[in-house]
Parts: sequence; C-alpha cells; structure tokens
Amino acid sequence: MIVLAWLACGPNEPPVPTWEADIGPLVEARCAHCHVDEDTGAPYLELDEEPYDNLVDQPTVENPTMPYVTPGDRYLSYMYHKVNATQTLSGGSGTSMPFGSPLDESDVELIGAWIDGGALP
Repeated sequence: MIVLAWLACGPNEPPVPTWEADIGPLVEARCAHCHVDEDTGAPYLELDEEPYDNLVDQPTVENPTMPYVTPGDRYLSYMYHKVNATQTLSGGSGTSMPFGSPLDESDVELIGAWIDGGALP
C-alpha cells in the first residue's frame, strides 16, 4: 500500500499518510486514553473501539455542520481544527486537543496531510 501511495505522489513527494501506519498509532498514543466512553471527560467521541469509523464522515456535537474528518479537506474537518487550536474559528467550541498537551506541529501537519490525501485507512 505504501508503494502505491508513493507512486501516486511521484518520486519527489512523501507518501500519503495512512490510518494504519501513521494516524492510528498517534490517536492511540495521544487521544484514546481520554476518549473511551460516555463516562469519561470526553463524552462526544469514542476512540478506543473502531476509532477510524468514529471519525471519518461522522458528525460532531460541537460543530454539527462539520464532520470530524472530511476526506480530502483538512479545513472542513473538525478533528484538524481541534488539534490545530482553530476550532472556534471553524464554528466549533471547547478546548484544543489533546487537552493540556497539544500535539507538536509535525503531528498536526501529519493529520492534515492524511485528511488532504483522502483519509486512507
């Protein structure tokens, strides 16, 4: 799959990130421990079971007009705005994520590139 992504981008561009190789491990390490069920401090989004399916093309509570992930467009993806601290500018609310420990710029860009590349599984 990575070879196909490399071929699609060309030899001078980095491969498109995927959920399995790039984003899933990041979400598992930085997000899933809080987003586990309705009894936690993060009741709107469960990421401990089937996180990919709970994010891609799924509506948000804080910004009902914008899905968490809109494949192909980071700026129409609430997940991107939450990790980029631009959620209020996009019509959402709440604090940026992960709460109390923001992602570094390279991880935010990785998420943006994954979304822009079609949010591949």
